[in-house]
Amino acid sequence: VIIAGDPNQALYEFMGTNPKIFRNFHASETVMLTQSHRVPDNNVKLALRIINKNKGEEAFHFNGNGTKGSTVEVPSLAHVIEGIRTNKDKSFLLMARDNYNLGLGRDFLRKQGIPVGASAVKTAAVKLVLSRPATITRYDLEILISELFPSKRSRLSTGAWERGAKTRLEVEIEKGFSPCSVSDLAKFGADASLVHALTTGDLTILKMTGDELRYYRNIVEKWDGRHDLVRAFTFHGAKGREADISIIITDVTKRIHEEETVGDTESERRCWYVAVTRAKLMNILVRRTGAYSTRIL
Repeated sequence: VIIAGDPNQALYEFMGTNPKIFRNFHASETVMLTQSHRVPDNNVKLALRIINKNKGEEAFHFNGNGTKGSTVEVPSLAHVIEGIRTNKDKSFLLMARDNYNLGLGRDFLRKQGIPVGASAVKTAAVKLVLSRPATITRYDLEILISELFPSKRSRLSTGAWERGAKTRLEVEIEKGFSPCSVSDLAKFGADASLVHALTTGDLTILKMTGDELRYYRNIVEKWDGRHDLVRAFTFHGAKGREADISIIITDVTKRIHEEETVGDTESERRCWYVAVTRAKLMNILVRRTGAYSTRIL
């Protein structure tokens, strides 16, 4: 039996996770992995300062990846907008301890035209309709018909493939995923309104609100379709993920603030340890003006 894991990332205690399982396990051999291939040296120092304050636990140590890295503080999310706009080649994680503060941060960035947590399906659909392609692939059809029009599944839908009800067009596309002419789609069961949209560029077929449509059109036209430029997660959701730059909101809810004060501070430290070890280049700590800010940092 091999047990592998990092007890400092045991976040889901409300679901039975217990870091003591690792620390108290009597193994015939223990191998400590002390080299990080993601986290820069300076960010490792911050992570260790956070986690090694937990009482009753042995001091933990691991080495950074050999690059310098950095952690900076800014007074608000407004101070990261320009940095995101000028670094389209980078990936970003927006993180917060709770869903409430994450939602505030996500909504603020979206209002500034920054693509945050956007749907790949809707981005692809808007991109296709705006470009009005002369040809289309099976993958594009699956996105548009199976995802956007579940109530109008045609013979081209994923379900049709699973049931073996292949049309001539499906068979043709399946052979090496070769492209097909948009003008021929109606002959093989494609929704007429979809054919119209791909032929004329009529975006009303996408059935989005005006604000939503403007948001996705902005992603396609100004961000080259980078719907995943900024991904947004709570600390629990960010576990196992990485990005070039982490944007970490330091505001928390009143309940979490009280938990940090008189409750299970060790559990909270593990949450922040996970948050500051996601970035490959830089952590940006956003010191917003909410009523409660974390005590952990």
